[in-house]
Amino acid sequence: MLVIGGCVAENYRGHYLWKKYRREWEAKGERFDLASFVPNPVAPDQNFATTPFFAPYLDYTSDKTDQEHPYHWKDRERYDRNMALAAIPVERGSKKSKLPETGQWQLGTFTDLRQWQEYFDGNTNFPFAATPKDPASDVLTALHRHDAVLDELRAASARPYSVFPVHYHEHYQALLPHLASLKSLAQVVRLRAVAHLQAGHPAEAMQDVQFGLRLADTLKSEGFLISSLVRIGIAELALQPIWEGLARQSWNEAQITEIQAALARMNVLEDYGHAMRVERAAALYFIDQVRAGKLRNLGNSRIGDDERAWDWSKIRYLPGGVFRQNQLTIARRYQEQLIPLVDVKAHRVDVDRANKAEDVPELKHFQPYPPLPAVSRSAERFARAQAELDLAVIGCALERHRLATGSYPDTLDALTPKFLARIPPDVITGQPLKYRLTEDGRFVLYSVGWNQSDDEGNPGLTARRQNFDPRKGDWVWGYPALPPDGVRP
Repeated sequence: MLVIGGCVAENYRGHYLWKKYRREWEAKGERFDLASFVPNPVAPDQNFATTPFFAPYLDYTSDKTDQEHPYHWKDRERYDRNMALAAIPVERGSKKSKLPETGQWQLGTFTDLRQWQEYFDGNTNFPFAATPKDPASDVLTALHRHDAVLDELRAASARPYSVFPVHYHEHYQALLPHLASLKSLAQVVRLRAVAHLQAGHPAEAMQDVQFGLRLADTLKSEGFLISSLVRIGIAELALQPIWEGLARQSWNEAQITEIQAALARMNVLEDYGHAMRVERAAALYFIDQVRAGKLRNLGNSRIGDDERAWDWSKIRYLPGGVFRQNQLTIARRYQEQLIPLVDVKAHRVDVDRANKAEDVPELKHFQPYPPLPAVSRSAERFARAQAELDLAVIGCALERHRLATGSYPDTLDALTPKFLARIPPDVITGQPLKYRLTEDGRFVLYSVGWNQSDDEGNPGLTARRQNFDPRKGDWVWGYPALPPDGVRP
């Protein structure tokens, strides 16, 4: 009787505490239902996502009883073909099985189009001039392979909305294949923009930069953390040609002003809180589905300290209060630990708090499936992306100042209000970004980065010292010196 009484009390306690917590926070404006985050449908002719290229991507059905092949596309052949068209293909098992590098502006390096020229030469997947020309021209010729798709998407990007028909009711099991293709196409656009710059076509390069940023915005309504991270990744791709164009002094005042305005419209710190709330709602919905016995083919998980494999269908027979207590634990973790990591009004990310928030909460009787987001890594991605956008916006303002006066200013304060309405603070410290002029007449602009240490404008490097390491060193926006004869690098 004592055991039964204890179970009844625990069951009641779980239901009561969860109901009380949810009622209190909903009164403050919080939402916990996944359905409340599903974007409203929009008219097809107003929706980027209804463009024919993406039509087969999410037109699928799922059969969770078939663990080997649970997803079935209505037009699998067209889906596979479009996925292939979106990416720059590689030749497996050959010297061209890996794509060349595209420059790392974080380290002050330009894209070497000679490597891309060599990659495309003789590659039957791409058109190529019978007689090779200069690297930029040959790369632009090769990228004609993607013209039809990019022309279609450019036209569709003029539509005011973008809502992909994601199967939200499948929560964590929903497929998002459009994310990979959007990022692949953004990589093509980045390379084409760089090639236009090196070919002396600044207007065409600017159009591709704007197009790349619009591709990023097509994911803004989706809300899932992974969608937000891909959106960030696509926006970051556009920064390479922006940096190269400013470093080469390729653009005029009007072009730079347009780019600056497009960058300033993106505030990824605002997206962080929304993404965390969607992830919370998805986790709560997942537990409801397990309790209802609707997710019986998720594989196995550990229950408590028992290392034996358990089928998820057995977990549904736990007392309902156990599920409610787990939902309360998850909701509190998001509300008290994750969402406050980013202060949108202060334009700040709390690094120390993010690093301490790594531990996943212990749930009663079973571990979460799938695991909760890697908190510090997600917060760092949003922080770095916002810092990079801020640096790029200021970089545009600095170049406009140079065009107007013949030199970069001694301090950032000289940019306001003519070239920049407000100078954003460092998202890491909340203090002014670091800025100084260099002896060659250029400048170094930087955030102290995730390590919160002023490394005097030196970016972090990986162990092999070849690639940018965002968790080390500073996040830097600066240009190499121009050659004495004025030839652009």
